[in-house]
Amino acid sequence: MNQRKHCGGTEFEKELDLKIERVYHFASLQLAEDSANNEYLARVSQLQNLMTKIGETSAFVAPEIQHRRQALGRVFCAPRARAVADSVAQIRRLRPHVLSEREERLLALGSAAMDGYDDAFSQLTNFDMKFGVLIDADGHEKPLTQSTYSSFLLKRDRRVRERAFTQFYHEFQDHQFTLAAALSYR
Repeated sequence: MNQRKHCGGTEFEKELDLKIERVYHFASLQLAEDSANNEYLARVSQLQNLMTKIGETSAFVAPEIQHRRQALGRVFCAPRARAVADSVAQIRRLRPHVLSEREERLLALGSAAMDGYDDAFSQLTNFDMKFGVLIDADGHEKPLTQSTYSSFLLKRDRRVRERAFTQFYHEFQDHQFTLAAALSYR
């Protein structure tokens, strides 16, 4: 979840972030189980769209607090407002890193498109690319995947390590132009 979050925030924002993070984590784990499942892909896409909409809708908060900081300082003297004062203080502290409302909104709107490259890379390397199988030192056939690659590199037998390396990166070599195109827009 590579969403750009604004700094600080109210209790509502913190609770919303936590709930979205839990749902996103669940959806991402389902997608990791089966990255070709269209239902799982749709769920993750819906969540990315929701996070973009939330980011767009709330993009005004930090710039507005920055703009109204003197007036807000007087408001937070009230006892009931002290709970929010810490969140506002954090937003104000990070003023050099907060853009204008329009710029924050543009960043929020672009987040789904920016994450698309990561998603495309993950789909390519986790689903479309076939790394094959390797025979380990004991003669057992084992699949070579993104997840198992590092375990093959830890084997004692140098030939197994070499075959794993060669076979793994040969598949990347076969997709070099697709990978280069995806990375060139990053």
